[in-house]
Amino acid sequence: MAQSAGEAAQRRVLLFGLSANPPTAAHAGMVAELVTKSDFDAIWVLPVYVHMLDSKRNKLEKFEHRVAMCRMAFEHLGSASCPVGVKEIERIVVERRLKQRGGSGVARVGTADVLDHLSAAYPGTDFSFVMGADTYRDLRAGVWRRSDELLRRLNFVVFPRGDIEVHPRPQDTLLAAASGWGDVSSSKVAAGSDTSYLRAVLNPNVLEYMQEHELYTLGKIQRRRRRRRWASGIALAAIAIETVVRLRDGVGSFGGGGD
Repeated sequence: MAQSAGEAAQRRVLLFGLSANPPTAAHAGMVAELVTKSDFDAIWVLPVYVHMLDSKRNKLEKFEHRVAMCRMAFEHLGSASCPVGVKEIERIVVERRLKQRGGSGVARVGTADVLDHLSAAYPGTDFSFVMGADTYRDLRAGVWRRSDELLRRLNFVVFPRGDIEVHPRPQDTLLAAASGWGDVSSSKVAAGSDTSYLRAVLNPNVLEYMQEHELYTLGKIQRRRRRRRWASGIALAAIAIETVVRLRDGVGSFGGGGD
């Protein structure tokens, strides 16, 4: 049902941008906390499409895999009053920019570009952004592209990261640390092969998806094992065929000698 201008102006949406490489239990814990304790009308999870940093760009799994894992990790956490959705906004922004350039080159898209698109697509919606204390500190220091503009246009919800101290603006919110979040590094998860550890820090559906699609270090190990089993199976089949052929030839020679 279409909203009136007044209703649209009341809608408050919290944006959660992350690489989701992969999404962990810590990410899910933060979203669950925000659903139950914040007064937002919706939380939108925005997986990164192309990383801004060259050093991290080629380390991301395919976007469709990360989106699928985000849906498993987050969407069930929503409530009737605060649904959680996974949005492919950054992909839309990147593809549009590439199209404007004739489809060549690398489109570097940041948070401000995503906000431009959202503001045009959802006029009247009050957007806020959730980020870690380390990222918030960098934003306040002007490290981000268009930092001043983002600080002017957005309010921020900040979650603790280690011992990093930040002093939020009056309009921003610093969350209290929650033990349920844990301190889980996506990089450590991506590099991990200990299934006991991975079961403890991942949604079981996410872990199953990683295994099924052979993602990250665990998936690569499984892929090598499958290939070794396949190669062993081929070798055994070849031996069996050779044995059958030899037996057949041997029987034929014996039968011929009896004539």
